[in-house]
Amino acid sequence: MNWIKFFTSFFEDKKEPINRILDAGGCRECWLQGEIYLHAEQEVLATNTSPQKFDLSSDKYPMVAEIKICGGDYQPKMKGLIEADVRKLESDPQNREKYMILVVDTRGADTPLREWLMTCKFGDDPPSQIQSTNFVARIWKVGQHTRA
Repeated sequence: MNWIKFFTSFFEDKKEPINRILDAGGCRECWLQGEIYLHAEQEVLATNTSPQKFDLSSDKYPMVAEIKICGGDYQPKMKGLIEADVRKLESDPQNREKYMILVVDTRGADTPLREWLMTCKFGDDPPSQIQSTNFVARIWKVGQHTRA
């Protein structure tokens, strides 16, 4: 399965509801996980079920993914949480594709965190990016020790 194509298609199809959910602090990441789950074929994806509690996983087409929604005016600790998710993906010993999905809320002020969110790298390849009115979705395929 081409996971980059799947995730890109999802974000293209769901731009408007994602634009709206950004204001729903406390539930937006869980909502996003559920919507991605529903976007897949039946019995392809699971949420938070692997031993490491990855946000998304698939046994049928071996893959795990972590999702974060963050903006420049969010708490500075978010940078560390994102980096911890990437380390978790990198340390996964199983032979499966690994993805970091970062949804950047672009409505806030330009801050050092926002600059980092828009320029961070988690691998040699540039991320796939989907632009919308209020967000940019950035998707990386992550391998072992891929952070720059």
